[in-house]
Amino acid sequence: MRVFFSIANRSLVNYDSIFEYAKSLPGEVLLSFFQPLEKMGLSILKSYPSLTAHPILAFWLNASEENQNMLLLILIASLLLSLTLVVLLALAGRKRNQINKLLEKQRQDLHLVNQELEDKGKLITLQKKSISKNNELISEVYNEHKSLVSVVAHDLKSPLNKIQGLMHVLEMSGPLNEDQKDAIKKIHHVVEGGRVLISDLNSLIYFEDNDVRADYRKLELMPYICGLLNEHESYAWKKKITLTLDKSDCDFTVTTDEKFLTRILDNLISNAIKFSDPDTEVKISCFHEKGTFGIRVIDQGPGISKEDLQQLYKKFKKLSARPTGGESSSGLGLSIVKTLVLKLQGDIFVESEEGKGTQFTIVFPITHQEEHLYSMNLKKEAEN
Repeated sequence: MRVFFSIANRSLVNYDSIFEYAKSLPGEVLLSFFQPLEKMGLSILKSYPSLTAHPILAFWLNASEENQNMLLLILIASLLLSLTLVVLLALAGRKRNQINKLLEKQRQDLHLVNQELEDKGKLITLQKKSISKNNELISEVYNEHKSLVSVVAHDLKSPLNKIQGLMHVLEMSGPLNEDQKDAIKKIHHVVEGGRVLISDLNSLIYFEDNDVRADYRKLELMPYICGLLNEHESYAWKKKITLTLDKSDCDFTVTTDEKFLTRILDNLISNAIKFSDPDTEVKISCFHEKGTFGIRVIDQGPGISKEDLQQLYKKFKKLSARPTGGESSSGLGLSIVKTLVLKLQGDIFVESEEGKGTQFTIVFPITHQEEHLYSMNLKKEAEN
């Protein structure tokens, strides 16, 4: 603007050309030239009527000094406001650029994370395939192992039976001296141990099969346990051990698989007798609370060491304590018990201290959804 009016003052160009150009400018822009124009003198403006004809400029020239000052303040305020808006727009643009840069960086980071997740997803997929393949291989090996054990267990029965028959022939062949009788007795004991092992192996293979499920039926607990104890009474009597049943809390009905429960209690009761000294007691008690029922088997035997407790349910694990009557032990009994307890959706607990006996506690739900479904199926079959 200063150059514009400097040119005008020095008459380097035609005034008419300058003012014709100024006339084409908006009034607001002309007002911004006011102070330089005033310095050149109002006479210049008045000598060019075409310029003073501009409405805003004409208002300025004809206004009083007070109005001119007010108009000048308004003009200055407008300029300051415009400048403020320009600054704010500039800051907003700068902030927007910063945000855009930040968003771009976040987008790049997100892309890297997505790429990493995609790579990990591919790795997990490969691992899952590898695990699935290994599981198939393990399952195949386990099935082969199970089949082999089953075949061996079955084939061992025949030679054991033959040995048993030969022992009877020897006993009937004539008088035997004490050494011969003792040898035959030991052979009978070995054969019996082999039979127990074969029986337990077959049972374990059968019960570990996932297709073998519990057949839940209602069972009156009191008469059931009394009948079970009668079957063990002869064995306990031979070892001078007393079997007792605490009947104070056994008179109720449960829903369970009788075959599974029988095998569990047979193992626990026979073990209690097996590891108890003569003139001791094996006690059985029952309880039920909060939708569950349980059975305890308590003996006064040698107890179980801390080391044995840690491996109590492992297959072929024989306890450091030995049977008090020289009985055989396969090391599979408690493994079978644990398997069956889990199939009945129950749990098993043991409390023992060396020299003070052992207490096994088995706990099961008192009712089962499976029993309800079984009853519904029976009802439908009866209706048909």
